[in-house]
Amino acid sequence: MGLPGRVSKDRVVRFPALACFGLLTLALLALPAADPAGGSGISSDPGSSLSRGTDVVWHELRTRPEVTAASWEKSDFLSAEPMQPEPAAGALFDLPTPGAAQNSAAEGAFLPTDTEEYPLRTNGKIFFRLGADEFQCSGTVVSSAGRNVLFTAGHCVYDVESGRYVDQLIFIPAYKGAGPDQSPLGAWPATAVFTSSSYVASGALSHDIGVVVLEDRIQDTLGARRIAFNLNPEGRQFNIYGYPVEPDPPYDGETMVGCSSETRGRDSTKGSPPPIAAGPCDMRGGSSGGGWITSGGYLNSVVSYGYCESTPSLCGLTFGPYFGDQARSIYTFPAVGGSLSPTVAIDSGPRGRISRSTATFRFRGSGSTPIRFRCRLNQRSFVNCDSPTTFRRLRSGRHIFRVRAADQTGKISQGAASRYFRVTRPRR
Repeated sequence: MGLPGRVSKDRVVRFPALACFGLLTLALLALPAADPAGGSGISSDPGSSLSRGTDVVWHELRTRPEVTAASWEKSDFLSAEPMQPEPAAGALFDLPTPGAAQNSAAEGAFLPTDTEEYPLRTNGKIFFRLGADEFQCSGTVVSSAGRNVLFTAGHCVYDVESGRYVDQLIFIPAYKGAGPDQSPLGAWPATAVFTSSSYVASGALSHDIGVVVLEDRIQDTLGARRIAFNLNPEGRQFNIYGYPVEPDPPYDGETMVGCSSETRGRDSTKGSPPPIAAGPCDMRGGSSGGGWITSGGYLNSVVSYGYCESTPSLCGLTFGPYFGDQARSIYTFPAVGGSLSPTVAIDSGPRGRISRSTATFRFRGSGSTPIRFRCRLNQRSFVNCDSPTTFRRLRSGRHIFRVRAADQTGKISQGAASRYFRVTRPRR
């Protein structure tokens, strides 16, 4: 694409930082208290209430997957139009001063390298049809029990204007439109799409979340991003990925682009929970549905809309739905499948005979979402705990320590990791 930049230590080509934002004309809600855990923390957002519209709606695609796969050719990919909403402007908007923004680690647009390697290969381009018209969006493979799930924007699976679901949807991870092979990691047809009833009913951009279920288990081949819900957005860092067509130049929709961005506020004009604004990021059409990845590696929003057409001073911001209870309800819908069971393992701690009255255990776990641990000593109840956990003033005799992991969807590890030990002569 002839994009200027340099190769940085994190193996990306970095674009020049976006210019400071001008006078702004949209309003955001104030952000809640900071999340001390940073990019991978799991503290909740006090402003994430959902009063209505958490029901999931879904649609089985009419075209058989093998017919869908055969129906797309290179010329179709190149001619597909970006699918994007165009929200009206009008309210007041408040952002940090330019000086405050300069203290951020966010640097704006960059060109990822090694896009066929994990985890970048979990990002890709979505193509679909509405009648005879062909469109494009972006999407991300997420960890799921069925190992075949993508997250994207709601407007990439349902068209509010025509009142129709998309058809003949195909996902191309690590899409490379400018190369001889546009689908280096294959083309993966979909069987069903999911979104919220609120988006279908009114096109509410606070509910602009879409899920795609593929015919085959793409996660077995590519891996997947983990996903997180109800994170506190204040000051959160994101890498946002997509295939923008605009602005042209420098973007042409044929190459994966990223933005190193951070939360700038919340858009109170689009309903509850208020969508998140992130910047600097100038990606527009074609990037819809692209994943917002936290510094901890979790998908935590998708590209939804921008105000560049109506309010040019906001061209350095992109907006995405807050991933709260609604996003979680779509993810856990039975036909989507939800999370894999989390795992837990004890790394260290006493076993066999010990002659002291103190025992410290270190453990770890993993899951499709952020996890919490629950520990138990002997016949006590399981309680929340962190690694390391220490027990003091232990009595002589046999003891058993157990730990479980639970994820944000309520799924618990299969069984508990355990360790037996015996205190012989405790010393205080």
